[in-house]
Amino acid sequence: MNRSAVRPATEAPAAAHTSDKAAAKSAPKSAPPSGTRAVTRPVKQRSNALRTGEQLLEAAVQIWADEGLAAVTITSVAQRAKRTRRTVYQHFPSREILIESARERLDEQLAKLATGNAGVFDNPYSLVAGLAADDLDLVRTRVSDLLMGDVRNNPFIDDVREMFRGYSRRGVLKDGIDPDHAAMMTISMWFAATMVVSLGDTPDERRQQARAFGNSFADIMARGAFVDGYRAGSHEPPAPPRARRTPAVS
Repeated sequence: MNRSAVRPATEAPAAAHTSDKAAAKSAPKSAPPSGTRAVTRPVKQRSNALRTGEQLLEAAVQIWADEGLAAVTITSVAQRAKRTRRTVYQHFPSREILIESARERLDEQLAKLATGNAGVFDNPYSLVAGLAADDLDLVRTRVSDLLMGDVRNNPFIDDVREMFRGYSRRGVLKDGIDPDHAAMMTISMWFAATMVVSLGDTPDERRQQARAFGNSFADIMARGAFVDGYRAGSHEPPAPPRARRTPAVS
């Protein structure tokens, strides 16, 4: 008998195992199941892009309020938002489109003052006045539109009231200050801002009025509504009060 024609029984499974491994390597990889990273990554990228665009608009509105519309450029917005000019151009292909977007979405930026997100702006107290210094009619119209209708059924006013109720719960408001009253007084100051800016005859004078109004507004709130230790212009709670010493009983 030819011994070379006879293989041990154990060799057949080993050969089969080797061929299976080779086939597995050559087989194409299956697509990842639905809901895995490959699917969620584009969603996350879109979310990041939306947030970046929002930050650029916030920067544009802040520059508008601080220095005027003439200062809103691709470069200044990139610097304020700590982004590159290329990033700004990806969202707003021209300065004209950037400014128009800031005008069109001004109500969204103003709404941030009512939802506790004013910290995105350097000085929320002077924001409305600063915007009105360059475009009084637009700002006055947008503020009026936000406050139209029944005060009891206005989502924007509800947000302001809830914000001040939150301040009250956190101990930010002084004792005896009704949060709803503080909310309404704050909203009324937006109208006051447009009136004060109107006192200036020239753009420079209106800009000066806006800066002075922001300081006055912050001072009024710090002295009259908020407890000592609350930093005017911020939305951080004050440092907790020191515990009072109990006099020793003799």
